[in-house]
Amino acid sequence: MKKLLNKKISVKAIIVVLLVVTCMAVTLAAAQTQISALLTPNVKITYNGVLQTPRDGNGNVVYPINYNGSVYLPVRGIAGIFGENIDWDPDSKTVLIGSGGTTTPAPTSPPGGSGTTTPPQTSGTTIPGGGGQVRVNGETKYTFTPNQSGIWSIRTSNNGYSDPMITVYDPGGSVIAEDDDSNWDVNALVFVNLNAGSVYTVEASFYGGASGSCTLTAAPAQTLPAGGGTVRVNGITAFTFTPNRSGSWTFSTSDNGDSDPHLSLLDVNGKYIDEDDDGGDGLNALLTLSLSAGVTYILDADFFDGEAGSYTLTVS
Repeated sequence: MKKLLNKKISVKAIIVVLLVVTCMAVTLAAAQTQISALLTPNVKITYNGVLQTPRDGNGNVVYPINYNGSVYLPVRGIAGIFGENIDWDPDSKTVLIGSGGTTTPAPTSPPGGSGTTTPPQTSGTTIPGGGGQVRVNGETKYTFTPNQSGIWSIRTSNNGYSDPMITVYDPGGSVIAEDDDSNWDVNALVFVNLNAGSVYTVEASFYGGASGSCTLTAAPAQTLPAGGGTVRVNGITAFTFTPNRSGSWTFSTSDNGDSDPHLSLLDVNGKYIDEDDDGGDGLNALLTLSLSAGVTYILDADFFDGEAGSYTLTVS
């Protein structure tokens, strides 16, 4: 996980609160009682040790509230975490959970990108050689023949309530990279060094053998100048950086508009070294580290919680 949990709520407690919220929703709908409550986005929810993000029927993140000292959870979001169907009967003012309800899937529109990726595909088992996006529905294996050598990022997004996993196999069938939760909202992310023209297999599956869907994106890492410089980041982008001197280097973001930049520095094997979200001005990110000349690093330039946006990245 990129973000550590601030608070944990047990499964038993969630079930109890779920029932309370169900009753509360029906009561409020009937009586139209106005209350004063506090939105608490800092309260985190885990299920079987995995961080969960409750969402409403439109796929928007929803947060717990604090009312009179008790924490209340969004009933639709919690039902989705448990994999339960949910619906609302306006005539009887009843929340229907389980077989009596229906689900509204979260939107699956692709995240903001640089404009160089291909549109999501709904069928086929091949990832375009130049990178791009495919829509995963259930466990799927894709063949991938990159058209350029170097570091590639392969990540999942738009996962609804599922918990995607990524496994990459070399041409001989050996695992060369795999991940479960390194990206936002229990999404997966791997960085792997690939050879142009070689045929790899990328497997998208779901934790515990569960079913689910997500967007799978493969993209070659761009190269930052060895002496540093400034580039414009439009959407989530991975860079390689091989400094021309040893010593202190600073990675900073600016001109971010309303976006919330996030930077992660990794070694060439994809191991995290450091990351920052709001260390700069406002919501901008700032990383200052000691790096070695001639050593290649990976800089993942994304956004808090996987959001879309753009900003200026400066390396000095």
